[in-house]
Amino acid sequence: MLEDRYTEIERENRILLEKMTGIMNKGGLSSSLQPPKRSLNRDQRKRDLLKITMENQAILKRLQDSTSNYNVYKWEDEEQRRKHMLQNICEYNYVLD
Repeated sequence: MLEDRYTEIERENRILLEKMTGIMNKGGLSSSLQPPKRSLNRDQRKRDLLKITMENQAILKRLQDSTSNYNVYKWEDEEQRRKHMLQNICEYNYVLD
């Protein structure tokens, strides 16, 4: 939804900038009062953008609802075991951390 709003704001800003440029270059409002040309496939593009946005939101929700596959406690336990084994196999004293 925010993406649609930002896109609309950018479009309006671009139109205003073009109007201001036309006024400064030509010294009048006559050319800037003409309505901007509409794209023939604007509605289709809007529908496609809405569909993509909805799909992205659904993917985001699935990602947020999923649980992690990594177990940090298991990693810590494995690290402790690794350090213990390393200490046992070293010929000289090994300083950990």
